[in-house]
Amino acid sequence: MCPWSQPTTVITSGRRNQKAHELLLCIQTGKVLTDKDRLSFSSDQFYFKSGDEMERSFSQYPEAITNTLKIAEMCNLKIDSVLITSLPSRYRPIQKPCRIS
Repeated sequence: MCPWSQPTTVITSGRRNQKAHELLLCIQTGKVLTDKDRLSFSSDQFYFKSGDEMERSFSQYPEAITNTLKIAEMCNLKIDSVLITSLPSRYRPIQKPCRIS
């Protein structure tokens, strides 16, 4: 059996960008916001969450947080620091790591 982890789907960089993403989907699909049959997401939770938000979302599954950290430590992803520092500050990765109990 695979251990629990805490995956999440990220569509936008932050909750405040949800409306802009809805408008973008309308433009891309030739729809307007009032169209009942337009492409939309069922929740406003598809954004990049902070470690604290993820901890709260999965507080009833503490092993999921621990297992997700183990998976992340197995990854070897390097992002050029020039790329990160050139992003507006609101899009930069959160520096505060997730607390693991």
